[in-house]
Amino acid sequence: MKFSPAPDISENIFKICEKLKFFHIDAKRIVCYRSTGSSSRAIARIWSLPKIWQDALKIKPHYVLEVISEKFDKQPEDEKIKILIHELCLPYEEPIVIKTNRGLNITNIGNLIENEFSRTKSTDTYGIYEWVSPSKDLRVLSFNIKKNCVEYAKITKMIRVKNNAKKILDIITKDGRKISVTPDHPILYTMHGLSYEPPKSNLKVRTCPSSELSKLSGMPRLLELYKLPKWKKSISSIDITKTQNFYKNISNFNFSKSGRGKVFIDNLKIGRCGVKCAEIPILFKLDKELGQFFGFYLSEGSIDHKSGAVSFSFHINETNFQKFIEKILIDRFHIKAKSRVLKGKKCTVVYAYSRLLQVLIRDIFGFGEKARHKIIPPFVFSTPESFIAGLIDGWFAGDGTNFFDENGAVTLSAYSKSSSLIFGVLLLLARLGIVCRLRRDMHDILIQSFFVPKFYKYCKLLIDAKNLSKKVLEIKRMRNEDRFRHLKYIRIRSIKERDCNDSYFYNLEVSPNNNFMHACGLFTHNCHIPKNFSGAVLSHSRSQFDGAGGFVKKKIDARSVEKLFEEFKRN
Repeated sequence: MKFSPAPDISENIFKICEKLKFFHIDAKRIVCYRSTGSSSRAIARIWSLPKIWQDALKIKPHYVLEVISEKFDKQPEDEKIKILIHELCLPYEEPIVIKTNRGLNITNIGNLIENEFSRTKSTDTYGIYEWVSPSKDLRVLSFNIKKNCVEYAKITKMIRVKNNAKKILDIITKDGRKISVTPDHPILYTMHGLSYEPPKSNLKVRTCPSSELSKLSGMPRLLELYKLPKWKKSISSIDITKTQNFYKNISNFNFSKSGRGKVFIDNLKIGRCGVKCAEIPILFKLDKELGQFFGFYLSEGSIDHKSGAVSFSFHINETNFQKFIEKILIDRFHIKAKSRVLKGKKCTVVYAYSRLLQVLIRDIFGFGEKARHKIIPPFVFSTPESFIAGLIDGWFAGDGTNFFDENGAVTLSAYSKSSSLIFGVLLLLARLGIVCRLRRDMHDILIQSFFVPKFYKYCKLLIDAKNLSKKVLEIKRMRNEDRFRHLKYIRIRSIKERDCNDSYFYNLEVSPNNNFMHACGLFTHNCHIPKNFSGAVLSHSRSQFDGAGGFVKKKIDARSVEKLFEEFKRN
């Protein structure tokens, strides 16, 4: 392989920096070369001066930009310029996980960013790009490549881009998880071996545009969350009067001018003036029993606004579940429940008549109502493992079922109409180190046979009710299971393109890892810094893929290729 200086490439670099006002780049420290005889698949690549050499020679960071003559020189002049510019982003409805002071919150990226834009008076703009800095300390789950672990990383910018592409890619993995990204959004992947085989050394992570994944040789695998990091400070009990918007929620009660029906708090209990109802304690211990109660509410519970009741529906033979709910209502909420067998149906309904209990479960604890709108509230992720295990246990006991795989081993599944609830349960299972698959457009959770014994260690209601404990204990645990730390790797099943007419696409800038996790557990990059032109010209602040520190003087996001190219031609 031979190298020769490329003054024509250097000239283009200076033109781009000048015409597009890339003042954060010092083009004098980018040295361009043309190579011949290279076997690399890249069109161009960037070489950085290691930091130890910078310190030893007492010089600033420098780059050598190499173009592969056999591939680069064949490109039209317009394409050579476009290689330096790229775009990335996610559609409005793509769910992500945000860490706040209250816990983990699953929200749409578009909703999160639009709310921030509505609160902020000043925004930064460049062409079709707009961005703001978060008004609060918000963090996302991010993969630290150097430490080979998942951690919470800070969001430094929230970005929205006008949708000129009108196209979106749905990437679906073998285990049913799906993410939606623009064709040029960078995806983290690895060529490491089997999905359930941990690496023998540090994981080698690569990145490429989503549209290029299907063109890669070999079998690229996406990075998937295996175990959720533990919360530093878990809460063992909760005082409902100190929860967010408590007084706003209880003030919604209708009461007369005389004060009848008004909520009062006395002797660590909450009740209503002049209304015959139970006085509910304001302090709750977050143990497994209370977790199971809320799990049953998510699976079998409903709220009737006309009668003012919270009801739980069970099969007529599930008397043990019925008695459990009645016991918890008396012991924890001081409410005496009523049971009724529905005529013509093999169903028993447990009724707890208390409008105060409705507000407590729906608004103050935040579990929501109606099948499509139930969620895992943020505070649950900071609770002890016993409470989390109980919540999963109750939900699976109500909405779960079992069947047998090809080898006759027990497999578990549970269905919900609420995608937010499914994503929340997925994260809670990851907190316990239990891997699951998603089916039916990510509305059905499936726990494969070799993870069922670990599930049974925490959650026993469903398996004991089906008398399957002996068969579960016979299942052999997955080999090498204990060697996983935070990540596993999964194959891609399909990549489908579809039209998208949203006004904007959205993205986050995450420091320092430059990647974040979607709600389904898959990781994507937030800035495309491949080993070509854009690695030097559009480098982010001290990126994982920029060992030399970069030429960054201010933090920026990637630009729209077509829009900036048109501006380049005009100037």
